[in-house]
Amino acid sequence: MASGDVQISVKQGVPPYVVAASAGQDIQIVELAVSYSENDNCVVAAAHEIDKETAGELAGKKVAVPLGTAAHYGFLSQMAHFGVPLDSLDVVDMAPAEGAAALSQGSVDMACGWGGALRRMRESGHPGNHRDLHLSQCRRPTG
Repeated sequence: MASGDVQISVKQGVPPYVVAASAGQDIQIVELAVSYSENDNCVVAAAHEIDKETAGELAGKKVAVPLGTAAHYGFLSQMAHFGVPLDSLDVVDMAPAEGAAALSQGSVDMACGWGGALRRMRESGHPGNHRDLHLSQCRRPTG
């Protein structure tokens, strides 16, 4: 898209458009129909017992986030929604599977991802946080 060689792009998800628009590219979105509702989220380690009421306690914690993905965008939206300053977190770029493993080993305090890795994260996470810190309540409009 950035080179101008692509005039129409289909099924790219949200991140390529967010990145392109943020970089100042002259793009137009004709239609965007996407829902990450249950398959894209962040999970806090069970030991912290952090939920939407205590999200501020994430400050100082280490977070595994796959940078440049929808999960990264969702993480940014969650932190903005709950008022957690990004500079108060130790954000580590990790693929979802690596983040799930790090969360289960206690190497990170929170991990973000999707699919099978997200299911594994939920096994290591606080039982309520994947409901209470849910992205569908936090995402910024993408249109």
